[in-house]
Amino acid sequence: MLRIIYITFFLLLTIPIHAFATQSLYMPPQPGWHVGPYVTAGIGMITASHDKNLLTGESFDKWFARAYSLKFGTNILDNIGAEAHIRFSMNHATFNNTPKTQWILVGNLSGKYTFCTTNLLLKSNTRMLPYIKTGLMMYGQAVPGSGALESKTFSYGAGMGLGLGLDIIFPGGFMIDVEVEPAFIYFLSKYSGAAKIIDGGINPQINTTISVGYHF
Repeated sequence: MLRIIYITFFLLLTIPIHAFATQSLYMPPQPGWHVGPYVTAGIGMITASHDKNLLTGESFDKWFARAYSLKFGTNILDNIGAEAHIRFSMNHATFNNTPKTQWILVGNLSGKYTFCTTNLLLKSNTRMLPYIKTGLMMYGQAVPGSGALESKTFSYGAGMGLGLGLDIIFPGGFMIDVEVEPAFIYFLSKYSGAAKIIDGGINPQINTTISVGYHF
């Protein structure tokens, strides 16, 4: 999965440079062309490192865990939009010869600013649109408990994310979205009676996503 990170950074850094170099051949978009809803689905990675069960000592402790992504967004102006982003991850590990599973659900509600420069065009008027977004990130996880095999301990956190990305929109509305989103999440401590199960505190995150979809 580390290849996804390398590809993400490669696209974010090199594709706009190529587009600027070929800017003079293509027509600029008409005002209002980027207004409207869009939806994408894809794959990426999220951080899953704040999950140590203090009673058992078990921790999946993954900086990069595979996650599946679904985005719903709308642009109220060419440059200004709002976006909801949901990611789900399911991780497996074996502790003391017992296989266990961790579930993670991450949700974002963000405001999004798109740089609709006429420079970032490709052949056939394919649009390349860098963007930045920020907003609330909510993080929930179910980690193996200290009891029976199927028991789970639920932990929650919330914080802020800052996403940097690139939308590639082809004629007809098909789109590719590449995004990197660092974040800081504050987790609540989890207790069972007087016994602390999961520590609280601030946890840094880095999430990446590559997805495809349609801009209506």
